[in-house]
Amino acid sequence: MVKPRQGRQGMHVFLGVDTPDALRAAFEAATAGGDDAVVERELTGRDYRVLVVGGQVVAAAERVAAHVVGDGATDVAGLIARANEDPRRGVGHARALTRLTVDDVARTLLLRQGLDVDGVPADGQVVRLRENANLSTGGTSVDVTDRVHPSVADLCRRVAAIVGLDIAGLDLRLPSIDEPLPPTGLATGGGVIEVNAAPGLRMHLDPSDGTARDVGAAVVEALYPAGTPSRIPIVAITGTNGKTTVARLTAHLLDGAGLRVGVTTTDGIAIGGRLVQRADATGPRSARVVLSDPTVDAAVLETARGDLLRQGLGYDWSDVGIITNLTGDHLGQDGIESVEDLVALKCLIGERVREGGAVVLNADDPRSRSLAAYPDGRFAKREIIWCGLDPRNPLIRRHWDTGGRAYLLADGWLVELADRRWIPLLAVHELGGGFGGAARHLVANALAATAAARVLGVATARVAERLRSFTDNPDDNPGRGMLLRLGGTDILVDYAHNPAAIGAVGDLVERLWGAARAVAAVTLPGDRRDDLLRESAREIGLRFDRVVLYEDSDRRGRSPGEVPALLHEELLATSPSTKCAVVRTVDEAVPAALAMARPGDVVLLLYEKIEPVLALLHTLGAEVVPDQRVSFPLIGATV
Repeated sequence: MVKPRQGRQGMHVFLGVDTPDALRAAFEAATAGGDDAVVERELTGRDYRVLVVGGQVVAAAERVAAHVVGDGATDVAGLIARANEDPRRGVGHARALTRLTVDDVARTLLLRQGLDVDGVPADGQVVRLRENANLSTGGTSVDVTDRVHPSVADLCRRVAAIVGLDIAGLDLRLPSIDEPLPPTGLATGGGVIEVNAAPGLRMHLDPSDGTARDVGAAVVEALYPAGTPSRIPIVAITGTNGKTTVARLTAHLLDGAGLRVGVTTTDGIAIGGRLVQRADATGPRSARVVLSDPTVDAAVLETARGDLLRQGLGYDWSDVGIITNLTGDHLGQDGIESVEDLVALKCLIGERVREGGAVVLNADDPRSRSLAAYPDGRFAKREIIWCGLDPRNPLIRRHWDTGGRAYLLADGWLVELADRRWIPLLAVHELGGGFGGAARHLVANALAATAAARVLGVATARVAERLRSFTDNPDDNPGRGMLLRLGGTDILVDYAHNPAAIGAVGDLVERLWGAARAVAAVTLPGDRRDDLLRESAREIGLRFDRVVLYEDSDRRGRSPGEVPALLHEELLATSPSTKCAVVRTVDEAVPAALAMARPGDVVLLLYEKIEPVLALLHTLGAEVVPDQRVSFPLIGATV
């Protein structure tokens, strides 16, 4: 036998090579593509494929080489055309059988039979078009699973084990698969030709003759044996604000429990704490990257409105669904015309939590509170967990009184309410990234992440330890509440881009520095409706008396300068005394804001993309403040 060293699917395989001229011709044809050729001893017998899965023979087929049978009247070309009319035949692997073709291999074999394509075979004459029996070259299959002799089955199991394959397709040539192997071995009676690590299944699923075998079920059973886990825990996160931070915090907590976590956020995909793809990765394709990675023990998936609408979810059921809050943003896009539309869409994250899983909701957010009372009971058979910053919230009190679970801020502590017990977890001033407890929106994010981690079994002591260490590494939460210092000026970098988020970060600035000590450098995305942009501008005007406006590099359909002009107009209408400058880019905005600042002031820098902003600040000499708890050590006592 002669075949290319890098061949596949029986292509350019020459059998019956028994003369010097035939060897020369076969070798030249096999090496025509520039590769080496393999010359092997040809075994006698019939062709069989035996499929071994998980150490067991699950199917066997006799493979019959491509051929036609003469009728005494039709030439070879006509017989081939008639055979190809079989609806089971198609191109490649598209159908159960592959179309018959006439190529150099077939022409050579026809000549050896005294024929060509125009020749007319005798009635009943079998005309071989291939000597190898691959289905990919037009062969057919006959199921022989029930005929496999025990000695043959034992041989196949041993070979698969020796090679080290859980799924193996063994090609054999034997006198007959139902006969015992000779005691002296196979030297004179056939043998194992090849072991395939990625065997085709169609000859077993849809044989030309005989019983179809459900080999797919055997493969799945071998991969996921009955009684063993076949899924990893999934935490899905949606809402208007805080999604990325909650995702990063949740991953940080799970990582502390020894799990290798796959995370998708607006910044990219991270596996085991390492960013493997930088992109807006909040859709189903990114989820599939994480869920298809065999090294991942748990998935944390930020799920945004746009991809949810256009592409759906990247999973079937989650174990925990978190809805951070629900306010007006992205209205007027993709058919979302009202906050009610947005609420209905984001509820999908809770609805797709498996029965017995948990839905984490924000007790301080009016629209989130309304979700649990939906008349259709869309979260039925799921545990509802409430999170909140107000320990006097009657909703949380009633929930706890009836045996429910909640996480809240009380007396300067993050607390778990469960099993009618009050369990202090961490003093709020110790929370990493929480500015000593002053960043109440970050405290709310920590409560939601804590709820998810506890549902998945992370111990309270480990949760506290990991909450304390969050943001010890600047890469833990880049661009969200990130504090840098340049000379005597603080720079607070945040992604706030709607009225609620601007209000939250504005509250933080006022608590720590005071409204009179703050400058804002602001950009907002151009794909928001004018009324939402104006509402954001009013929020800025009410909180800051010095403002620099600049434009996103991606204007998202707006004319040059349109968004800054709209913001400028609304801001001055809200606060005529505000000192406001309009520049073009972030490279101009940061120096302009620093020039407005006095020693001891803070510049709040809202951005479009974090990488160029951090690069600019590094060039200017700004340094990340390593631990906000040192800078603001006593805030927690008064929260």
